Amino acid sequence: MRKFVITALFLIGMGAYAQVPQWTLHPKYDSIEMLGNGYFVVSSNGKYGMMNDKEKEVVALKYDKISPFRSHTSILYANNAFVGYLSDEGRVKEFQSGQYQVAEQPSFYDGYLMVSNIDGYFYLHAADDAVIGPFCGGMPFTEGYAVVKVPKNPKRVLGGDYTIQVLSAKTG
Repeated sequence: MRKFVITALFLIGMGAYAQVPQWTLHPKYDSIEMLGNGYFVVSSNGKYGMMNDKEKEVVALKYDKISPFRSHTSILYANNAFVGYLSDEGRVKEFQSGQYQVAEQPSFYDGYLMVSNIDGYFYLHAADDAVIGPFCGGMPFTEGYAVVKVPKNPKRVLGGDYTIQVLSAKTG
């Protein structure tokens, strides 16, 4: 009976061991953050990029920061400056460093990101890469609408007179 119990325990132990996958990991990345849709934000040596579920790098490891995704879009930073945006499917739109600064609330809302430069305030639309503006100021989109300050004189956007209008995400 004792041999039977020992044999049974041995076989059970071998069966349990055989069912546990044995993986050896050689990490290429310092961190991996799952996004969904088969994509991951990855980092290595302080630089961020993106890979798909086939372990193919779809966005090079060259950014200092990739913001959390909102409205299926994330903000890309390099050298502490806004340099573009990234869709949750790996599509990148880049700008020259310093071309735009991210406005007060650095996130996409309803697919739009509010940015500024010396010419005024603008909304970048991630789905079609449209740039809407310039405006004297505004608020981020909420439930499909944004309140904007439209310049009365298009040659004097900042510091000039303006009217308040509502911008619709549906019509731009």
